[in-house]
Order: sequence, then C-alpha cells, then structure tokens
Amino acid sequence: MQKIILISTLATILTACGTPNQNDFEREVAGRVENGMPIQKAIIRLKDFGFTCTKYQKYFDCSRTKQSVIPPASCVEKITFAQNEQGLASETTIWRLACAGF
Repeated sequence: MQKIILISTLATILTACGTPNQNDFEREVAGRVENGMPIQKAIIRLKDFGFTCTKYQKYFDCSRTKQSVIPPASCVEKITFAQNEQGLASETTIWRLACAGF
C-alpha cells in the first residue's frame, strides 16, 4: 500500500512540474518585455531566463527550449518584438508553445 501511495504521489509531482502551460509562460514573459522599454533591457532580461535572441532587420526573435519529464516532450517558448526608431521595444508578440514528444 505504501508503495502505491509513493508511486502515485511521485507521478503527480512529476506530471505537474513537467506539463507545458501557456498561461504560465505568458505571465512569466509579460513581466520581462513590455512595449516601450529600451531594447537592450528587454534582451538582457530574456537572456537572464535562458532565451536566445536573434535580430532580423528591425525584429528580434527570442526563444528557449524546455523539456518536460511526463509526458516526455520538448517545448519551444518564443517571443518576438520590434525595435522602433527610438530604440524601444514595440509590436511584442508572445507565441503559442510549440511542443513535440513521444
């Protein structure tokens, strides 16, 4: 009986920790990049949280990959934004999670 409780508790914990969640991702990123903030500040904030940013013309594409244990999957989290004439972030878009797994 104790083994069953231990296994079910462990499975519940691992599932909760590893499940991709769009709302959690949006809340996390919304506080890091806002329209009107200096572009370098936005990039530094994202890099501090594991994002890699690449510039394409006036747009920045920032993403990171997260792994989940149960279900085994890999998710790409992505945010894009533009640099306006004043060097500030604009046109911020938080993309839907893109996940693939077994």
